[in-house]
Amino acid sequence: MPRRWVAAVACLAALVALACEGGNAATPRPTRSAPPSSGPGGIAALGDSISTGFASCLVLTSCERNSWSTGDGLRVQSHYRRLLEQNPAVRDRTYNHARPGARADALEGQARAAVRDRPDYVTVLIGANDACRGGVDAMTPVAKFRADVDRGLRCCAPAGRKPGCWW
Repeated sequence: MPRRWVAAVACLAALVALACEGGNAATPRPTRSAPPSSGPGGIAALGDSISTGFASCLVLTSCERNSWSTGDGLRVQSHYRRLLEQNPAVRDRTYNHARPGARADALEGQARAAVRDRPDYVTVLIGANDACRGGVDAMTPVAKFRADVDRGLRCCAPAGRKPGCWW
């Protein structure tokens, strides 16, 4: 019986190593600062754990290289990788402001952070933590969710621009 446990643990360790290509890939990467340039502003992700690639490296933590939005992992056909194919100048210009557990009321702060990075392309995926609660009474009410999302999308419109416009 102990040999089976040893074999099971060894297999699990091998799977984790393969999934995280390079050993430390599950470690969240710091958000990059926007380099001074007149070139493309890159891509920013706003949202919750889905946009951070949470648990996609077989570890219950963010794995941003697997983000559907800003990921650069070889097995992910993210928005960033598709943009990079079209324009190599966006290389290394990813800003992932999404956070595991974020609810719609966090969108405004994430949007403000993204505006400082000046991306040309922004993705938003939020709402799972507002809807997936212990019961209907614990869910974010529709009117509050809508107000929070609207505030997040218009909070950073520069003077003279219509709300919802980034620049």
